[in-house]
Amino acid sequence: MIVMKYLYGAMLVTVLSACSGDSSDSSDRHSVYVYDTDLFRSCDHPENETLQQSAQTLISGGVDVISSSCGQITGLAWPEVCGAPTGRINVHLIHRNNLVDAEPLGYKSVDRIGEVTTNYDAGVQGEVGYELIECNGGE
Repeated sequence: MIVMKYLYGAMLVTVLSACSGDSSDSSDRHSVYVYDTDLFRSCDHPENETLQQSAQTLISGGVDVISSSCGQITGLAWPEVCGAPTGRINVHLIHRNNLVDAEPLGYKSVDRIGEVTTNYDAGVQGEVGYELIECNGGE
């Protein structure tokens, strides 16, 4: 009977310690969100790349794309003039070990999204970040 109490206690400690571990998904450590640094331009510029085209650029470059979404850079004011950047981006989830292959193709980790201020004359209106948005045109 005493052995059963110790066995039960040991099992309970094992279960509780497993539950108290890191609650983040292990895939978070093995994947990273990247965005295309060529921002969309207003007034339907012909060089605006669709989400599918952006994903295909990565795939053609040997990068496995897990998922894709449209996004918007937040915390910056964008000029409303035809041909100006809009802050809209294509966001892709890739395997972290593919980041080295994605960067030469013009993609950066979303962790580096604040660097966009060095490339464009956009007024900072708070912390620079991004949010996922619904794609226009059923992309």
